Amino acid sequence: MVFVLRWSAAFLACCWRASEAAMTCTFASLTLRHGDLPIDLDTRFEPDITQYSATLDFAMDRFSVNVRPDTGCEATGVPKEPVPVRIGESTTLTLYARQLNTGAQQEYAVTVSRLLGSETELLHLAVEGGHMQPMYDPKVRSYAVHMQLAYDHIRIVYRLLDNGQRVSASARKQHPSGHALPMAGETTTRNSNTRNSSVADNSSHGKWDPRGHDQHSRRLAAKHVPRAGEIQQTDASVFFMLDVGFSRTLEVSVQATDPTQASIGTYRLHVSRAACSPKLPYFHPLKKICVRFCPTGLYKNEAMHRCSYCNTKCKQCKNLLECHMCVPDTVDYSYTLQPDGQCKASANHLFKQYQWWCAGLGVLLLFLVLVGCVSLWQLCCTTRASYRRQNL
Repeated sequence: MVFVLRWSAAFLACCWRASEAAMTCTFASLTLRHGDLPIDLDTRFEPDITQYSATLDFAMDRFSVNVRPDTGCEATGVPKEPVPVRIGESTTLTLYARQLNTGAQQEYAVTVSRLLGSETELLHLAVEGGHMQPMYDPKVRSYAVHMQLAYDHIRIVYRLLDNGQRVSASARKQHPSGHALPMAGETTTRNSNTRNSSVADNSSHGKWDPRGHDQHSRRLAAKHVPRAGEIQQTDASVFFMLDVGFSRTLEVSVQATDPTQASIGTYRLHVSRAACSPKLPYFHPLKKICVRFCPTGLYKNEAMHRCSYCNTKCKQCKNLLECHMCVPDTVDYSYTLQPDGQCKASANHLFKQYQWWCAGLGVLLLFLVLVGCVSLWQLCCTTRASYRRQNL
């Protein structure tokens, strides 16, 4: 009997808690904005999470709150006008989701702070296909990065702390791993005045890419999943080349948003890439693996330990300037190997380009001529025979 009473009491308590939870209201959505610009929450909004924080850019002096309560609930404590925030300070708003029938309410707290404008840290920094040591910390300025063999370039993915920050990236000349570093003056530099600038360059300069990717691990996967919807901070990236078995030092400089403070912070990345083994000494640029023999159209580059492409129109070569065999002739061009080791392309004449068409047309004309001659001979024979019959 006592057991039955205890079980009944526990059951009633669970039912009471369930009914109480069912009566509790929540927000279906909660967003912050500065005019038309979105403001990111530190944690993606979930109705069950009640504590949030956000950071305003230096240029954002106020923010607005937009909430949507669940059905049967109302939102209270939501400011009708934008809330001002001073430089370097923060403010906390307490919002409530209130049940219309019972008056039960759920509390949400949102703390919003504003940047000073002197920050030179990046919110996020990573290298695609690379393992960073130590794990990224905005306060740590120097890292060692070990690249995977399959990656022919260094892609630095970064996210600004403040949209007004300006980023420039530079790289020293690459050197074989284990050798002395080049002089600091031997660098290539690319500046970015805005975070979504895009520059294409075939040299060792950086190439900027505005595509956004969201990844917070040490090593970024080859395929990124962009963050969906409106976001305050997007990702950008910069490219630098790195050969197999070589190392390179990169510097990413961040200039503060406030021009009156002129603060600049620099992140240094010491990047090294694995080398091929002596048994498989050459890197295949298409298969992304080390091989012993290079395929057609590529040659063994001993200096770079990779299979490099032959010159244009060359099928087999010893190096970039010495070709042994040209590519096969096409309908439009014929290729001839020159004494200097290069392949010369010569445009084919109209007849040579369409020689099979011309041959077919010639056969057709010949056939028509033969048919015409036979028909004419038959007509003459028929006419002569008819004339003889009439005379007889």
